[in-house]
This record gives sequence, structure tokens and C-alpha cells, in this order.
Amino acid sequence: MRRTTLRLALLLLASAPVVARAQGSEPSQDELKERYAKKIAEKWYTGNPWITEYDAALAKSKETGRPIVAYFTRSYAPCRPCAVMEGGLLSSDEFNAFAKKYVLYVNVTTRIDGRPGEDLLYRKGGRGFPYVAAMNAEGKVTAQLGVGGRNLEGFEALMKAAAEYEARQDDPIGSAQDVARWIRFEVRVGNISPADARKLVVIGLDEESAKGIEREIADVQIAAMLLSIRSPAETPDVGKKLAVMMRDGQVPTDSEQAEDYYEAIIAYAERDGDLDALERALRALRRRAGDDERMMRYIDEKTKVLEALKAKAK
Repeated sequence: MRRTTLRLALLLLASAPVVARAQGSEPSQDELKERYAKKIAEKWYTGNPWITEYDAALAKSKETGRPIVAYFTRSYAPCRPCAVMEGGLLSSDEFNAFAKKYVLYVNVTTRIDGRPGEDLLYRKGGRGFPYVAAMNAEGKVTAQLGVGGRNLEGFEALMKAAAEYEARQDDPIGSAQDVARWIRFEVRVGNISPADARKLVVIGLDEESAKGIEREIADVQIAAMLLSIRSPAETPDVGKKLAVMMRDGQVPTDSEQAEDYYEAIIAYAERDGDLDALERALRALRRRAGDDERMMRYIDEKTKVLEALKAKAK
């Protein structure tokens, strides 16, 4: 049922090093450097003029007037969908011909200490690997590639959407609904901050559109909080903050992110004995579980914890 989720991204982006440390298998800095060197020795990279420095890619775009195709991948751990794209489309003659019209920027998350750009994936709207976006010479994200578009036609559609985005910058945005859609996109990809987005909510924007912007802002803030978790020990503290958001009605719109959100709240509620938060989070997860047997086992286990805490509180 479940696809690659934010939980997997969290395990790989944050928790995986902690898990590996517990097992005595955390890769050393030398091993991470070897993995990166192996990554950029592959055909998909050597066969195309990828630029690895963000500022250099922006400078090249400004110099040539060509937009940027930004590809985000990783080397510190295996990534099957990345390998499929890199061994297929990105290694093909068709992509090589397509790429000549653009500036190619690749961001490889390596987990090598002190290497710049390791947090750029999230700052440009990515939530997992691989992630592809179009950017302009100022570094603004102008379009995103959907999961279903990981082929040449998808890349062509991406750059067409990017061109349309740039063309709209000189034209009136249109209706209040158009304004709302634009603000939601800008927040999602990091072009504007949540605080600036709220300033852009204009008089005349209908209530539903304003709520949509607040939901997008909440999604961005929730993702940032979840991705800030660097060890399992930190999860309850983040969950405590998320429990406040839950009580205020700020819940993720993305179903996969929602599972991580509620599980963090459960970790907090179990630690601090917050029965209300624990019950709410379990109820929400149960509604989402469907036929996910792993999730149902988790819910059943935590329901027993809830019942024990209730009995103890009597």
C-alpha cells in the first residue's frame, strides 16, 4: 500500500546514522567520501555536463540565459528510484540531447562533514529522493517534476511549465484563487517564507483560499520539524510541539507525512503521559491505516499502552 514515505526519508536523512551507530555500522567519513566518488564516476554523471556547485550553476544560468534543471540524489545510502533514473533516462542519448538546452545542476546529499548544500533538498521543496525541479538564475524554483514524469516527456513538460512560470511574472496573476495557488506553490518550494506568505494574503481572498495557504504553511513547518529530528531521543520533544499544532487543527495534508507526524506525537504522549494527545493521534492513524498490516500492528501496540496509562491514571 505505502510508497516511499517521509518516514523513509527521515530514516535516511536523519535517523539512519543513529540506527547504524547502534549496530556499529555507521559509515566513516572516508567511506562516505568513497561512496560519493563512486557515485560521480557513473555514466549518468560523466556523460553530461553536471555542475555540482549551486552558486556556479546560478552563475552559468545567468551567463547563458538558460534555465536550470536541478537533480537531487544521494550517495550516503542506496536509493533504488535514483538508481533507476540514473541507469536509465539520465544515461541515455535522448537526455544528453535534451540537456544541451539547459544548465544541469546536481545536488548529491553525501553526509560528508562540512560539505555545502547538504540541506538544499528541503530548502528547494524536496521531501525525498530523487527530486527534480526547474530553477532560474536567481535560484527560484519555477516548476517541480512529479513522480509520474520521470521520463523524457516529463522533463520536457517540467521545462515548459518553468517557462510558463517565468512568462507569468510580467502579467497580472488574475483572480484571488490564482493568487492563492501562486502563494501555495511559492511557500512549498521555499521561494518565500511562511511569514512572507501571510503578508501576501490580500484583502478579498476568500476564506477557503486563505485556509489553503495556511494548510500549505503548516505542511512546510511540519516537514521542517520532522526533518530536524537527528536521533530517536529527539522525537518526543518534536512530537510535543506537533501535539500543540494538532490541537490547533494544523495537520499535514500529505497522507504519508501525516503518519510520521502522528507517530512523533505518540512518542511524546507516551513519554509524558498525555492521554488526550495519544488517543487523538491513534484515532487519526487508525482512520488512515487501511489494509496496512504493519501500521495496524503498531496501532494495536500503542493502544495497549494507552489502555495501561488510563488504568494507571485511575
